[in-house]
Amino acid sequence: MIDRQIFDTMFEKIPMGVFIADCDGYYKYVNPMACSMTGYSINELIGMNRMDLVPDEYIDRAVSVFDNLKADNSTEQKVPYKNKSGEIRTWGMKTMKVDNNTYVAITEDITEYENVIAQNRRYLNRLQLAGETGKVGSWEYSVETGSFWRSAEASRQFTGISEETTCTLSDIDKYLVKKGALKKAIDLIVKTGKDAEKEFNIISDDGTMKVLKTYGRIVRENEEITKIIGATVEITEIKQVQAQILAEKNKLHEYLDIAGVILVVIDNNGIVKMINKKGCEVLGYKEKDILGKSWIDKFIPQYMKANIAEIHRNNVFDSSKYQEEVENPIVNSKGEERMIHWKNTIIMDADGIIIGSLSSGDDVTDKRKMEKALEESEASLKKAEIMTRSGHFERDLKTNVSKWSDGMYILLGYDPQSFEVNSKNDSLLLTPASIKKMEKSFHKAMRGNKKFEIEIEAVTKDKEILVLLMKAIIETDGKTPVKLISTCQDITGRKEHLEHIEYISYHDQLTGLYNRRFLEEEFRRLDVQRNYPFAIIMADVNGLKLANDTFGHAEGDQMLINAAEVLKQAVRKDDIIARIGGDEFMILLPRIEQAHVDKIMGRILEFSKAFQTTMLPLSVALGSATKEEQGVSQDELFKKAEDNMYRSKLHDVASRRNEAIQIISDTLYEKNKREEAHSERVSQICVMLGTAVGLTRPELNELKTLGLMHDIGKIAVKEELLNKSSALTPEEFENIKKHPESGFRILSTSNDMADLAEYVLSHHERWDGKGYPRGLAGEDIPFMARIISIAEAYDAMTSKAPYKRPLPHSKAYLEVRKNSGTQFDPVLAKLFLQEVWPDLA
Repeated sequence: MIDRQIFDTMFEKIPMGVFIADCDGYYKYVNPMACSMTGYSINELIGMNRMDLVPDEYIDRAVSVFDNLKADNSTEQKVPYKNKSGEIRTWGMKTMKVDNNTYVAITEDITEYENVIAQNRRYLNRLQLAGETGKVGSWEYSVETGSFWRSAEASRQFTGISEETTCTLSDIDKYLVKKGALKKAIDLIVKTGKDAEKEFNIISDDGTMKVLKTYGRIVRENEEITKIIGATVEITEIKQVQAQILAEKNKLHEYLDIAGVILVVIDNNGIVKMINKKGCEVLGYKEKDILGKSWIDKFIPQYMKANIAEIHRNNVFDSSKYQEEVENPIVNSKGEERMIHWKNTIIMDADGIIIGSLSSGDDVTDKRKMEKALEESEASLKKAEIMTRSGHFERDLKTNVSKWSDGMYILLGYDPQSFEVNSKNDSLLLTPASIKKMEKSFHKAMRGNKKFEIEIEAVTKDKEILVLLMKAIIETDGKTPVKLISTCQDITGRKEHLEHIEYISYHDQLTGLYNRRFLEEEFRRLDVQRNYPFAIIMADVNGLKLANDTFGHAEGDQMLINAAEVLKQAVRKDDIIARIGGDEFMILLPRIEQAHVDKIMGRILEFSKAFQTTMLPLSVALGSATKEEQGVSQDELFKKAEDNMYRSKLHDVASRRNEAIQIISDTLYEKNKREEAHSERVSQICVMLGTAVGLTRPELNELKTLGLMHDIGKIAVKEELLNKSSALTPEEFENIKKHPESGFRILSTSNDMADLAEYVLSHHERWDGKGYPRGLAGEDIPFMARIISIAEAYDAMTSKAPYKRPLPHSKAYLEVRKNSGTQFDPVLAKLFLQEVWPDLA
């Protein structure tokens, strides 16, 4: 740091008045030149208000100057002042705002400058006198002649010889380090018409390197620039001090930048005044983007701002709540949070006033993550031990003191860490046989690879016996055992667990019956002479796919569960039932006559009729086969039973499928009476249009049925969508658009309705090919589907729905005509409007 004495010396020697005042204008410090300029002593000036030096007639002007300063932070003005003797003089004053409570004014007496035109020579004499006393050189440049006059002090500064002279700029040039610099500066003043100041590096005749600061002002006559007058001040010492300060500052920054922690200085207002390289790296910003910014507003997460602001206020204003250490997150340039552990200290000025805080921060983000991961790992280990009913322990073989994990205590029914464990507890925690077994295994392991695995019995707090699988490692110091490390797992329920695994491997999870794997193994076991005649029954649930497609897989699963229950009720106690496929079951019946097999099959059919809890009635197709003697393979017997079952299935499948379709249709209409009325009206309109076309009676009957069945696929659409009172979303409409495909799948199960299935699939196709689901166009669309397309569209337009009002028949007429040839078959549309519409309107 720069010694305070250096700064005091600098202010004392500067040939200008320096005034330092607070925000109310009261002087806190002045230099000797200020005293010289005002006529007051230092003691008289300190504590005096700046307005005390302003003549009464210039008070308003001075107030305006100071108001501008508060807004602009700095100002440069010519201000009238009166000295102690009452003489009014003019000062050139540059005032700067250092902070909210400190202003610095640097002044020079320019009274003579203001009178230069009228009293040019007298002014130069006064400048010369000022130069002799205050080491301020003066000069004058004639624009017309190019002559350059300099005072004795100015000559001394340039050449080292105090001598008033007149020369040219070329004569001055030889002293300048940068040749032509003075001429260039004067030319710029003449060109721009503005006063200027500039620094020059010179080498005097004695070889001394100096730095001069030159001030140039314009003199005009008849609005023409005739002269440039100015003053020079040697600032070599000031520059040296500034260089020394900069060197000290750079050196300090080097020390700060090699620190492995963040260093940041924040003033009382929370503004960043200094930050080191490490801080910039962690924040991800350049130093210039951090300095002058509000630390809390820019670098603290939103949810922590209030808390950190309170800590900062306490640290700088309330020593009773001062926090030396605190940990909080900061936000870097990428928006990422980094956790920082801070050590704080306050910063005071020379008067002991707190002016801010210095904080050193250590980035502990990764450390905290590791600690959290370790805690989570330990917590996971505890959970894993509890879930797996296991624990672990270490025993110091020299002291016999053991350390148990929490899981070990919990395993034996005790609160974690509720007592200290040693070898004396063994008799309470282990059975006598287990103690001997453990000792024997320990000594055997010592002679071998220092490892052993045994099953022991432990006694819980509630005196229950647990079987533990103990896996242990012995650590030795040479040959001497020093530590026993072991894990223990409760395997008391292993048998039950294995039995459960076996159950799962041999049973169907849905019905609880045996699976095909078990059935085939049992068949091989039972396929011996003493079990002949050995029969099998194959059963197949009818309509399972239809139930899944129509009502969902939950409905299909319930049908399978019901079928399994029927089979269990119908067979003998020791017969084996297995689910061998999606909808197929098989029963193994050893030592049974065919007549009894037939009775069992009859009971299955009878029970099926009574066991109805699903939307579609439970129907089972059956087939059997019997093995009387050796020579018939398993595959042959299974194949025969399967063939008989399919023959039975074909016998009544058509009537049952038609019945299922009727049930589905009735279910749809029960859920939604509006759909029933819509289907009946569409059916009626279809017949009317079919009659106008000239269809035969059988074709009209088919068309009538088609009208009733065209929306049967809506059984698979959620009821709330069918009844929704507002417009459908795109996703909901896509769901509705699937109903032609659902209807196709339902009707395709019946041979009698295979043609209708194709018409239902196509009834939302358009003549222009923009319909769904296949995008058919023109005559590629089945004829019957084209009829129903017009009938359904007309009824939809003229019927009331939750989401719209019905159209008048006249407007519906116009819609059909407008969409003829695009949505509708143009021939059918014309025939509909001419022949059918008059009867509907």
